[in-house]
Amino acid sequence: MRIYLIDETYDRYDDEAEASRRYKSRLEAELSMELEERNIGAGADLPSFLAQIDVGPLLAVVTLFFLGTPINENLDAWPKIFSKFKNFLKYPIRTDRTAAAIIAIQRVFEELGGLPRSVVLKKYWAASPRSETSFPIDVSEFGIGDEPNEEELGDVVHNFVIVAENLTF
Repeated sequence: MRIYLIDETYDRYDDEAEASRRYKSRLEAELSMELEERNIGAGADLPSFLAQIDVGPLLAVVTLFFLGTPINENLDAWPKIFSKFKNFLKYPIRTDRTAAAIIAIQRVFEELGGLPRSVVLKKYWAASPRSETSFPIDVSEFGIGDEPNEEELGDVVHNFVIVAENLTF
Protein backbone atom coordinates (compact mmCIF):
# COMPACT_ATOMS: atom_id res chain seq x y z
CA MET A 1 0.00 0.00 0.00
CA ARG A 2 1.43 3.36 -1.02
CA ILE A 3 0.69 6.70 0.58
CA TYR A 4 2.18 9.89 -0.85
CA LEU A 5 2.59 12.80 1.55
CA ILE A 6 2.56 16.05 -0.41
CA ASP A 7 5.68 18.18 0.15
CA GLU A 8 4.10 21.29 1.65
CA THR A 9 7.38 23.21 1.29
CA TYR A 10 7.35 23.06 -2.51
CA ASP A 11 7.47 26.48 -4.16
CA ARG A 12 7.15 28.29 -0.81
CA TYR A 13 10.71 28.98 0.35
CA ASP A 14 13.84 30.53 -1.13
CA ASP A 15 15.90 27.52 -0.09
CA GLU A 16 13.37 24.98 -1.27
CA ALA A 17 15.73 21.99 -1.11
CA GLU A 18 16.69 22.62 2.52
CA ALA A 19 13.08 23.26 3.55
CA SER A 20 12.06 20.02 1.86
CA ARG A 21 14.81 18.05 3.64
CA ARG A 22 13.73 19.44 7.02
CA TYR A 23 10.07 18.69 6.31
CA LYS A 24 10.89 15.13 5.23
CA SER A 25 12.97 14.58 8.39
CA ARG A 26 10.12 15.86 10.54
CA LEU A 27 7.63 13.54 8.81
CA GLU A 28 9.96 10.55 9.20
CA ALA A 29 10.31 11.28 12.91
CA GLU A 30 6.56 11.75 13.43
CA LEU A 31 5.64 8.63 11.45
CA SER A 32 8.61 6.51 12.61
CA MET A 33 9.47 5.38 9.09
CA GLU A 34 11.71 6.20 6.16
CA LEU A 35 10.16 8.03 3.23
CA GLU A 36 11.22 8.15 -0.41
CA GLU A 37 11.12 11.29 -2.54
CA ARG A 38 8.68 11.11 -5.46
CA ASN A 39 7.00 13.41 -7.97
CA ILE A 40 3.34 12.60 -8.58
CA GLY A 41 2.44 15.63 -10.65
CA ALA A 42 0.57 15.08 -13.89
CA GLY A 43 1.90 17.69 -16.29
CA ALA A 44 3.42 19.76 -13.48
CA ASP A 45 5.60 19.01 -10.48
CA LEU A 46 3.97 17.79 -7.29
CA PRO A 47 6.80 16.64 -5.02
CA SER A 48 5.82 14.13 -2.37
CA PHE A 49 7.24 11.58 0.01
CA LEU A 50 6.29 7.94 -0.43
CA ALA A 51 5.40 5.80 2.57
CA GLN A 52 4.95 2.10 1.87
CA ILE A 53 2.91 0.04 4.30
CA ASP A 54 2.90 -3.74 4.19
CA VAL A 55 -0.67 -5.02 4.39
CA GLY A 56 0.50 -8.62 4.59
CA PRO A 57 -2.13 -11.28 3.98
CA LEU A 58 -4.83 -8.66 3.44
CA LEU A 59 -3.35 -8.04 -0.02
CA ALA A 60 -5.03 -11.25 -1.24
CA VAL A 61 -8.37 -10.04 0.14
CA VAL A 62 -7.90 -6.64 -1.54
CA THR A 63 -7.19 -8.41 -4.83
CA LEU A 64 -10.44 -10.39 -4.47
CA PHE A 65 -12.24 -7.15 -3.59
CA PHE A 66 -11.06 -5.56 -6.85
CA LEU A 67 -12.32 -8.61 -8.75
CA GLY A 68 -15.82 -7.90 -7.44
CA THR A 69 -15.81 -10.97 -5.19
CA PRO A 70 -18.03 -10.62 -2.10
CA ILE A 71 -15.80 -10.42 0.96
CA ASN A 72 -17.39 -12.02 4.02
CA GLU A 73 -14.39 -13.34 5.92
CA ASN A 74 -11.67 -11.48 7.79
CA LEU A 75 -13.65 -8.24 7.70
CA ASP A 76 -12.20 -7.39 11.10
CA ALA A 77 -8.76 -7.14 9.45
CA TRP A 78 -9.75 -4.03 7.44
CA PRO A 79 -10.04 -1.70 10.47
CA LYS A 80 -6.73 -3.07 11.78
CA ILE A 81 -5.03 -2.16 8.51
CA PHE A 82 -6.77 1.23 8.51
CA SER A 83 -5.37 1.89 11.99
CA LYS A 84 -1.85 1.46 10.56
CA PHE A 85 -2.18 4.56 8.46
CA LYS A 86 -4.90 6.76 9.93
CA ASN A 87 -2.13 9.03 11.29
CA PHE A 88 -1.32 9.90 7.68
CA LEU A 89 -4.76 11.44 7.21
CA LYS A 90 -3.76 14.60 9.09
CA TYR A 91 -1.42 15.47 6.20
CA PRO A 92 -2.24 16.27 2.59
CA ILE A 93 -1.90 12.89 0.88
CA ARG A 94 -2.58 10.94 -2.28
CA THR A 95 -2.83 7.16 -2.29
CA ASP A 96 -2.70 4.14 -4.52
CA ARG A 97 -6.00 2.36 -5.01
CA THR A 98 -5.29 -0.22 -2.28
CA ALA A 99 -5.01 2.49 0.38
CA ALA A 100 -8.02 4.28 -1.12
CA ALA A 101 -10.04 1.04 -0.93
CA ILE A 102 -9.16 0.56 2.73
CA ILE A 103 -10.23 4.15 3.48
CA ALA A 104 -13.48 3.64 1.54
CA ILE A 105 -14.31 0.38 3.32
CA GLN A 106 -13.53 1.93 6.70
CA ARG A 107 -15.99 4.74 5.87
CA VAL A 108 -18.63 2.13 4.98
CA PHE A 109 -18.05 0.39 8.33
CA GLU A 110 -18.37 3.72 10.15
CA GLU A 111 -21.57 4.57 8.27
CA LEU A 112 -23.03 1.17 9.20
CA GLY A 113 -21.88 1.48 12.81
CA GLY A 114 -19.93 -1.78 12.69
CA LEU A 115 -18.84 -4.67 10.53
CA PRO A 116 -21.29 -5.87 7.87
CA ARG A 117 -21.78 -9.53 6.96
CA SER A 118 -20.09 -8.87 3.61
CA VAL A 119 -18.88 -6.15 1.25
CA VAL A 120 -18.67 -6.24 -2.52
CA LEU A 121 -17.15 -3.78 -4.96
CA LYS A 122 -19.54 -3.03 -7.82
CA LYS A 123 -17.57 -0.30 -9.58
CA TYR A 124 -14.16 1.34 -9.33
CA TRP A 125 -12.70 4.13 -11.38
CA ALA A 126 -9.89 6.59 -11.01
CA ALA A 127 -11.02 10.01 -12.22
CA SER A 128 -8.51 12.48 -13.56
CA PRO A 129 -8.96 15.38 -15.94
CA ARG A 130 -5.93 14.13 -17.89
CA SER A 131 -6.85 10.44 -18.00
CA GLU A 132 -8.56 8.67 -20.86
CA THR A 133 -9.99 6.08 -18.46
CA SER A 134 -11.96 8.34 -16.11
CA PHE A 135 -15.13 6.31 -16.45
CA PRO A 136 -16.76 3.73 -14.17
CA ILE A 137 -15.45 0.22 -14.60
CA ASP A 138 -17.98 -2.51 -13.86
CA VAL A 139 -15.75 -4.96 -12.03
CA SER A 140 -18.15 -7.84 -12.58
CA GLU A 141 -17.49 -7.53 -16.32
CA PHE A 142 -13.94 -6.20 -16.46
CA GLY A 143 -12.17 -7.36 -13.29
CA ILE A 144 -9.45 -5.20 -11.85
CA GLY A 145 -9.24 -1.79 -13.48
CA ASP A 146 -5.85 -0.28 -14.09
CA GLU A 147 -3.96 1.24 -11.20
CA PRO A 148 -3.28 4.89 -12.07
CA ASN A 149 0.35 5.64 -12.87
CA GLU A 150 2.35 7.16 -10.05
CA GLU A 151 2.92 10.30 -12.13
CA GLU A 152 -0.86 10.81 -12.38
CA LEU A 153 -1.72 10.41 -8.70
CA GLY A 154 -1.54 14.15 -8.04
CA ASP A 155 -4.77 14.54 -10.04
CA VAL A 156 -6.52 11.25 -9.34
CA VAL A 157 -9.68 10.77 -7.32
CA HIS A 158 -10.44 7.12 -6.55
CA ASN A 159 -14.15 6.30 -6.82
CA PHE A 160 -15.86 3.22 -5.45
CA VAL A 161 -19.39 1.84 -5.51
CA ILE A 162 -19.56 -0.63 -2.62
CA VAL A 163 -22.52 -2.71 -1.47
CA ALA A 164 -22.81 -3.81 2.16
CA GLU A 165 -25.94 -4.96 4.03
CA ASN A 166 -27.98 -4.36 0.84
CA LEU A 167 -26.98 -0.68 0.92
CA THR A 168 -24.99 1.03 -1.81
CA PHE A 169 -22.19 3.40 -0.86
